[in-house]
Amino acid sequence: MKTIVILTLIGFLNSCSQAPGELDLALSTSSSSENCYSLKGSHLSTASDLSYITLPSGFDLTGFNSTGVTFSNINISNTKGLSVQMLNNANSTLRDIILPAGFDMTGFNASGKKLINIDLSNTTNLNPTSFNGATELENVTLPPNYNLTGLVTTGMVLEDMDFSNTSALTIQMLNDATLSGDIKLPDGFDVTGLDLTGAIISTDFTSTVGLTIGILDNATYFGGKIPAGLDISSLDYANAETGTLDLPNQKYMGVDFSQTTGINFDIYMALARCTVRWIGMTTTRITSSCNTLPPLDVSAENFSGVSLYNMNLKSLVNFNGGHIQQSNEGLRNVVVPDGLDFTGYTGKEYIENVDLSNAINFTSTMFNNTNDLNNNTFPVMDFSGVNIWSTRWKNANLKNVTGLTAAQIHTPYVHPLVYPDGFDISGVDFSKTGSKADGVDFTNTTGMVVSQIENIISIPALPGIIFPAVDVSTLDTTGKTVWRHDFSNTINFDVSMINAALSWIDSPIPDGTDLTGLNRPDMGSSNFSNGVNLPATEINKLAITHIPAGSDFSLYDPMTAESGTYKNVFGSTLYSEIPIFPVAQVNTFSKIDGLTLPSGYNLASFDPSGMSLVRKLNAKEATNFPISALDKGVDFKEFTPPDGLDISSWNSTGKTITGWDLSQVKGLNVNHFKNASNITGIKVPSDFDFTGVDFNSKSLYGANFANLVKTSCD
Repeated sequence: MKTIVILTLIGFLNSCSQAPGELDLALSTSSSSENCYSLKGSHLSTASDLSYITLPSGFDLTGFNSTGVTFSNINISNTKGLSVQMLNNANSTLRDIILPAGFDMTGFNASGKKLINIDLSNTTNLNPTSFNGATELENVTLPPNYNLTGLVTTGMVLEDMDFSNTSALTIQMLNDATLSGDIKLPDGFDVTGLDLTGAIISTDFTSTVGLTIGILDNATYFGGKIPAGLDISSLDYANAETGTLDLPNQKYMGVDFSQTTGINFDIYMALARCTVRWIGMTTTRITSSCNTLPPLDVSAENFSGVSLYNMNLKSLVNFNGGHIQQSNEGLRNVVVPDGLDFTGYTGKEYIENVDLSNAINFTSTMFNNTNDLNNNTFPVMDFSGVNIWSTRWKNANLKNVTGLTAAQIHTPYVHPLVYPDGFDISGVDFSKTGSKADGVDFTNTTGMVVSQIENIISIPALPGIIFPAVDVSTLDTTGKTVWRHDFSNTINFDVSMINAALSWIDSPIPDGTDLTGLNRPDMGSSNFSNGVNLPATEINKLAITHIPAGSDFSLYDPMTAESGTYKNVFGSTLYSEIPIFPVAQVNTFSKIDGLTLPSGYNLASFDPSGMSLVRKLNAKEATNFPISALDKGVDFKEFTPPDGLDISSWNSTGKTITGWDLSQVKGLNVNHFKNASNITGIKVPSDFDFTGVDFNSKSLYGANFANLVKTSCD
């Protein structure tokens, strides 16, 4: 019996040193256990912002006073000691917080708060009345089969809320709130009496009952889903679109009405109005705002007085050229039905920004009788009869036409076009005043000659001009502004052509171009990374990523370099084609932004005093970093010091410690944080002693303490 008593007592003593929920069955007489962190909840109370902070597993929040602290974007699922009072006292917005599984929400009070992107599905004792008085619930995940009885939403914004797995949701709850975004409702939910006045929603109503088009008509905007078979015969078409022809203002946007009933001509025309945007000389049109409509036979309809402008008419049946002729101006920014038959069309003001690839019976006579034919993709047609100036059919995609001639193209002057495959362009006169070839890819044409290229490059162009495989050995660029012209396919290109140009801006060159002798006062945004033999004298005129691999960087000087900075790292990838400079040359840089130093790099004479900024300097494997470099009046941001650097003597007063990885330094103490002006995004050594730390109301935004190791709880 005595033995049993003694063992029981020992077990009791051991259990006293364990954190709640932990059990250690080892028989030990030790009075302490390695199960606590030197960082305490009370220490966090001295910070002003804990957003995006990372805490170690098992961290005890006991003692944390959240009053006035920004407490968002934080995963505390693996912590302990959290209380609802901490949530209640935190700043008015609780956002992106991950709570411990099974967390007891008894006493939680969201009054006056915004709750955004919070998953409460694994919590317990969550009372719906806890939400009463909240100003906003946005994407708050509720527990399964959650009973909403008692929820009062008066004055509340409900945005992107998922009520699909709840019970006791009432129409009153929805009507009392301001609804926004995608409100998910329970299957079979009866929406009779739902008042969407002023709502801007994208709710999926397909599994609900009682929906009428009248309910949706009250919304300011609806972009959701509707049940199949919905009768839309009473839709308020006069208010379905209230903008202008140029700028439609749709109540219904991107809604699939294809399975509805009751559509008529007036309703179709109202719901068809949308914004159709043209993607330069392609068959692509941006129509994301357009509704999908059911088929409607318009063979008996009269389109007189109708403006066919910014519309999706794709599902119209028996729509033809006669209807276009009846309309006010013709077609502008319209998605037309496949196989549109132009029979009956004789000519209007516009056939503009329309993909007519699949149209039939569109003739050159119709073409000639239309005033504005810009930005169209034309169908298979004989172009030989076209006799109107090309100024009336700018930016045309002519890939499908036959009979196109040079005279048609340059009368009165050349506009951007997509040419038929194999078109002989040799006769096109690009020298005519006003000619331009913005965005044209000539690689599918034949016959281009050097004189045409010389005429084209005489005019600054928009991106996308691509020359075909032309022998340019005689090309004269003297005095030309070469701007966004792609020579990468040309033959016998020579560096002298770059030198002779008045300017050379963002114009690609053929792979392997020998840059020996390159000598320009500027390079603009040119990319010569695919060339070879770049002279060292030109190194400072190019962005660091536009320099060929293996170039001579001995004269590199960011004070004059186009990039204005030295960067050998992009994301987490070392840009190995750029050499590592001697420290004396690094000292001349105007700033550092993304420099990773190799193992053993000697920083003994490093002096950043002439730099405006040092950012993303990774000196982890460097040696002899002078602590005085941190006192040169230059901000170090996202800095990784050398492993083992002793910073005990460094005075951090007034300094920024933003994004520093201090996990491998020595001599770091709490005063470094207390005296610094900014300590966001920090990492500390795993054994850092936080005893007595005072963050002095500073933000700990982005701090990562995940590497901390447990110490004695004594």
